[in-house]
Amino acid sequence: MLFFRLSIIWLFLLESTLQGGLLAAFPHKPRLTWRARRTRVHSTESYRAVHEHHLEERGWAWPGGFLPDREGLPLPLHHSNALPAPRLSGVPRNLIAIPEAFGYGREAAGGLAGRHIFVTSYADDGVGTLREACALSGPYYIHFQSNAILRLNSTIQCKSFKTVDGDGWTVQILGFGIDITGQESVVIKNIAFIRSKAEGIAIRNSRHIWVDHCVIQDAGKSAVLVEGMSRAITVSYCLMKENWEGLSLGGPNYFSGDKLMTVTVAFNVFVRSGSRTPLVRFGTCHLCNNVYDGAGRFSISALYGARLLVQNNYFTSNEQSQIGDGLADGSMTGDPAIIGWQGNLFDDGTPAHPPPLRANLAGSTLGIVTLTFACPRLPRHTIIRDAGPQRRS
Repeated sequence: MLFFRLSIIWLFLLESTLQGGLLAAFPHKPRLTWRARRTRVHSTESYRAVHEHHLEERGWAWPGGFLPDREGLPLPLHHSNALPAPRLSGVPRNLIAIPEAFGYGREAAGGLAGRHIFVTSYADDGVGTLREACALSGPYYIHFQSNAILRLNSTIQCKSFKTVDGDGWTVQILGFGIDITGQESVVIKNIAFIRSKAEGIAIRNSRHIWVDHCVIQDAGKSAVLVEGMSRAITVSYCLMKENWEGLSLGGPNYFSGDKLMTVTVAFNVFVRSGSRTPLVRFGTCHLCNNVYDGAGRFSISALYGARLLVQNNYFTSNEQSQIGDGLADGSMTGDPAIIGWQGNLFDDGTPAHPPPLRANLAGSTLGIVTLTFACPRLPRHTIIRDAGPQRRS
């Protein structure tokens, strides 16, 4: 009996030893189905978990058709050594901000801390398209691999922590533009938006947004719309051409929540714009060192308690820039707008004095507006040269 019991114990120990060795040699790893992986990756909570557990250990191709390499640089889709992006949580925003960023939107990091991916299809929708890339969760720096014309059937919705960069290629988006609603930290640069049926770029209830080195031409509505309590926005080095409405900053006349809005409009060129360059309602805007060529009669307006500093801008000498469009004014809300006017010049170097306010803008006043950022004075020809998408040398 004792021998029998010892035999059972010996067999049990032998089985445990063998199992332990097998498990050590062939460790079990939980597997996800393709559908489960796609669902989990598109949820914010599990984005990092999936990348850390699966990509870091063995590499895994993104099911939507995008893939970066180990160094974070764009590579063809057959490459399989993907690694997770650096975490954004716990990283001070000023450590990942872009040095060239200026003004209220200077902390817009976009996808700078994320993986770099290519747009591989220039169709409206589907695998590898810009629409799919903008819908991904988490930080991504979105590149193009050649010159491209994208004809859109509807507006592209862009999520947080994205950079969309034409990156030296000629990238034109026709028909519709990009909408950023309820998001943060988005950078749109080096893209041309042509003949959009709505806004070229619409920013609603979002923060830390930077629109840089873009062309927006002949938009059906505003070239750029900012509303819905959006704040920390910069529009810089853009060429806005032949738009009836340039920049509409602040929502409808009855929405006072846009008092929180802060926008910097700097180093842009406005060519043959009909109106609203910009129109500011409720919030604060710094109009810094822009060039006006063929400005319409109703070019600069501030309404409903807005604070607008017009500083170091250039106007065409044979035109007189206009403040106010006569549609509404701050007196209608009992909170007059204040317009600061400093250092503005005509293109021949003579001072551009503000025109008299129209009679029906008696509620708005010319006064002192002090803002956080100093406005440099770049030469007029430098702004004209640098506005719009940057080209490959």
